[in-house]
Amino acid sequence: MGHLVGLTLWRDGRLVKRFAVRDGLSSEEISALYVDRAGDLWVGTTDGGLNRRRGERFESMTKALGLTNDCVTAIYEDHEGSLWVGRATA
Repeated sequence: MGHLVGLTLWRDGRLVKRFAVRDGLSSEEISALYVDRAGDLWVGTTDGGLNRRRGERFESMTKALGLTNDCVTAIYEDHEGSLWVGRATA
């Protein structure tokens, strides 16, 4: 579950772990979640770009690395396996 204070992992109705910046997230303001066909968790944030959790590690992708904006509000994988990332506009 994503929210404004990081990411929480629940299993069988019990809290397993909380993830925050100290765990490798680029931001704790979560705005989108997506699991791709490889099983990687993609996490969009309102101010820290896009994160991918592969195994036990988070990798961050930000505007400095090529995103058009660090606010990610939508994540979609098409039939070819390409990941589409969107954001809300004012």
